Amino acid sequence: MIKPKTRLPRFRRDEVAIRKFALTTRDKEIIRQVARFRFLRSRQICRSVEGAIVQILRHLQRIYHHGYLEKKS
Repeated sequence: MIKPKTRLPRFRRDEVAIRKFALTTRDKEIIRQVARFRFLRSRQICRSVEGAIVQILRHLQRIYHHGYLEKKS
């Protein structure tokens, strides 16, 4: 039986999410943008980085869970 996927927590890192991970050029661009402006909303990142919004949001989630970015609640 296939186990349904569970959602990752929003404001705490999930240790299970830490698997093999390699930063892509898009991930590096997102980190550069945040470093440049210090605080950015995901909406602002989606406007400044090329790609589909859904894909950028997935990258943000992965970058957060791997400890490269912090979230402000």
